[in-house]
Amino acid sequence: MLTARSPELLRRSQGPGRSCTADRPEPQQARLAAAALASAPRLAVVQARLGCDHAGPGSPLVARLWALEYAALFGLVLPALARLGLPFLLGGTSNWFRADALRAAGGWDAHNVTEDADLGVRLARLGWRSSTIDSTTWEEAPVTALAWLRQRARWLKGFAVTTIVHAREPRRAARDLGPAATAALLAQLPASLLCIAAHPLGLAVLLGGDLSGSLAALLLAGYATALALHTAAALRAGLPLWLVLLLPAYWLALWAGLLLALWDLARVPHHWRKTDHGRARRGRNTLCDRAESPQETGRIG
Repeated sequence: MLTARSPELLRRSQGPGRSCTADRPEPQQARLAAAALASAPRLAVVQARLGCDHAGPGSPLVARLWALEYAALFGLVLPALARLGLPFLLGGTSNWFRADALRAAGGWDAHNVTEDADLGVRLARLGWRSSTIDSTTWEEAPVTALAWLRQRARWLKGFAVTTIVHAREPRRAARDLGPAATAALLAQLPASLLCIAAHPLGLAVLLGGDLSGSLAALLLAGYATALALHTAAALRAGLPLWLVLLLPAYWLALWAGLLLALWDLARVPHHWRKTDHGRARRGRNTLCDRAESPQETGRIG
């Protein structure tokens, strides 16, 4: 039995070039997911690619950088982890689950604002596998810097909470996961948060002029790898390469998002900073066209 985690909320909108809040799975995505899950009894969930469908010329810069980040993560990183048999953090849209695995893991944690990321870790600890499918669900990216900051603060707070939850008994978690899966999740959770926190220091070291030390060499290797990954993602997704040059500034904005996330973690750990949707100009789509009345508005899946 399959269950879809794809919160496609349909809302009627008007006119050409209109806004629409619907997530837009490509045709046959459910069939692809069912076939993948049927082929592997220990496969708990498959993740579709997530992409931005309004990141073309003239779109807000923040949406285009968001699209580049998604192209790297969902187009390259997650498929690579899946091929290696390693666990990864699930995105919040277009996860297709095996129902008995979902029940065994206890479902979603309502107190974690990145509940899908946490669920991916719990499934891995129970010995279930995660994978990806070759299908895209088109999403709406934030179109203002403030909306992006609020969204990113929520995600980073959730990653911090997920790290804390699974680090309460580190030996047990490492034993459940095994060495390779532990290393993969350490890289995606605490290590990624530490990299964001250290980014201003890294820029200061590199811009200071002395690149002879081991710290500078490590920083150069890390930045070069990240830029190469995003360059490959831009080429694959048809995004302009000049966006890659703006990533150091984008990562500084991530640092600001992390500060807000830590502030929220200390004050309101379970508060969900809602993302305002329906602001992007996404063009015509049959999902939007079908939502012709409040009675036709609802969740799919």
